[in-house]
Amino acid sequence: MVSAPQASVAPQANAFVQVRNITNLRITKFGPTYAPILAGDLLTYTFVAFNQGPDAALNLYFTDTINVSAGNYDLVTAGTSSDCTPNTGTLPNGSSAVTCGPIASVAAGQQVTRVVVIRANTPGSIADQVCGVTSTPESN
Repeated sequence: MVSAPQASVAPQANAFVQVRNITNLRITKFGPTYAPILAGDLLTYTFVAFNQGPDAALNLYFTDTINVSAGNYDLVTAGTSSDCTPNTGTLPNGSSAVTCGPIASVAAGQQVTRVVVIRANTPGSIADQVCGVTSTPESN
């Protein structure tokens, strides 16, 4: 019996799989949220970012938006870190901001803390809000 030659077929195993890190940050702020202030008063805000994982959070920044109704403020100290600096200029709503970072990496299950102390230069009221961003995608 004569058989026809079999064609040689190489198995195809081409697949595109995107692997990426993901993190889940929880940011907590401690300090006065809305308080009457006198000229010269010091206000201390503590920010804690806890990485709930599963991967490391890379290049973390905190931005602390400070809205002072009757004047301006000075950044007195960054407390736990020298990576906090006031942004130059004023935001459109009349507020200013302090940025802390970048913090290179926060491992899953770990936290980082930054302390910002500001001095009010004139009497009035102050409102403070913080947010954090990272170059690692968030899970939620």
